[in-house]
Amino acid sequence: MIWVEGLIDYIDQTKTSPLVQLTLIQPGCEFVKRIGIDTAMSDGICTITVRYKKNVDDDGGTIEMNGIPHSSINNTQVIGRHQLDDGSDAPWSEEHKRAFEWLLAPVFVHDFHLGCVVAG
Repeated sequence: MIWVEGLIDYIDQTKTSPLVQLTLIQPGCEFVKRIGIDTAMSDGICTITVRYKKNVDDDGGTIEMNGIPHSSINNTQVIGRHQLDDGSDAPWSEEHKRAFEWLLAPVFVHDFHLGCVVAG
């Protein structure tokens, strides 16, 4: 069971986070500027376009840079979030497919062994 949970966690951690356009309040905008993220201002509204993994329980989340978690954004700093269609929801990478095969292997081995025991 630990094997299965570990592989599922691995698949979740290594998937590509979606490309998202975030609209931030002014303090949030200043924060992301300080950590080196490009911002766009239009009519006093601050937006950024980043890979973003949203928190499960609120609109906050983690900004990723080069596939590595870079910084967290508090949900009170996020005014709006719009996922862009950049192909990040495309089929799994080869790495994910291999992990999934490892996830299924014990099931097939168990079923094969059980079939041999029942038949024998």
